[in-house]
Amino acid sequence: MASFFHVYRPEGVNSKNRLIVFDESKEAFIPLTEFYHDQVKRISESSVIAYLNTLEPFFYWLKHKSHYKARKVLWNDEPEAVKEAVRQYLLEQMHCKIRGRDGHEGVYLTSKSSKTVQLSLSAVKGFYKTMIR
Repeated sequence: MASFFHVYRPEGVNSKNRLIVFDESKEAFIPLTEFYHDQVKRISESSVIAYLNTLEPFFYWLKHKSHYKARKVLWNDEPEAVKEAVRQYLLEQMHCKIRGRDGHEGVYLTSKSSKTVQLSLSAVKGFYKTMIR
């Protein structure tokens, strides 16, 4: 399965970006590239790379398998569409169970480790905070 991936700038290449994220068509995906450059100023590079490794499959899934009101969800879609896409991803890809109570939803793990799910949720949250900034 093709996916999103990242590449460090080769030595000798003049570019403002130290790292670029590409989609499965090998086109630069600027939102994740900007996310990397914003986050690397805030947290360790190893943490940012862990986030990217989590976000890249999510964005591939979002582009090809998400759905909201009979259409694909875009990364910059309306908040309800993005929220539903994250919920679907947790259910379908992370194999979580989600139960609602008092206007909030709790995520319950099944086959994935809690650290994997926490990392995924932190990465998505960090990405959208960066995009809001």
